Amino acid sequence: APNLPKSCISDPLRIGQILFNLLTNAVKFTETGEITLAASRDDTHLLFRITDTGIGISSEQLSLLFNPFQQIDSSSTRRFDGTGLGLAISKRLLELMNGDIRVDSRPGVGSTFEFRLPYIHPDTETGATSTTASNTRLMFPNKPLGGVSILVAEDDPISQMVLEHNLTEDGASVVMVSNGQDAVERIIKDGVHAYDLVLMDVQMPEMDGYEATQRILELAPDLPIVGQTAHAFGDEREKCFAAGMVGHIPKPIDPEMLVKIVLQLI
Repeated sequence: APNLPKSCISDPLRIGQILFNLLTNAVKFTETGEITLAASRDDTHLLFRITDTGIGISSEQLSLLFNPFQQIDSSSTRRFDGTGLGLAISKRLLELMNGDIRVDSRPGVGSTFEFRLPYIHPDTETGATSTTASNTRLMFPNKPLGGVSILVAEDDPISQMVLEHNLTEDGASVVMVSNGQDAVERIIKDGVHAYDLVLMDVQMPEMDGYEATQRILELAPDLPIVGQTAHAFGDEREKCFAAGMVGHIPKPIDPEMLVKIVLQLI
């Protein structure tokens, strides 16, 4: 819309994730017709609206829509795959950013998902494109990892979802990759100052965490890298430190311990 501001203080990574989740669902459940994304400003808020002509959602299903691991198609002949986490995570992200989400839908007609975020005008003294932690904390009040950017290398899909959910709950900005090679490429692509910390699984395809750590430290010697290991002690722990990691955390990961380690290292 013409009234959409050119810039604002917010979290582009999280907004992108929310839009991606909503648009992915719209594409998944719309076989014919169209999908529309609209963006505008409504006084003190930014307004995003995704409308589709898909299968729609019944009133009974709407009440369960944002529950974690809830799928609206739960029959034995289910046609659509997915974990049911996307909408729940999107709703939680919006709550953390002082926003909200609404849905209007009719079976056989289509759905409209609408979410709002506070419009925070850029501070002209600090610049419209500032990405400092203090600006990000405006969107993550009272969160221990607010403003912290973390690159996570993890190949297991379930572990990816759990880690991203837990870190996001604590206010962190998370970029997820599935192997060590991708982690190295993200550092090259995003820059050596893009992340405050790397959480590195040690056993992954393509390139394991040890080699990836060594390559990343060649690019960014001061970037803290924490290894995810299967054991708290032993050879894996020693190999983490030998590769250049500054910390390690055993699996399954304790969210409180992870927050404590991140805060200590940054």
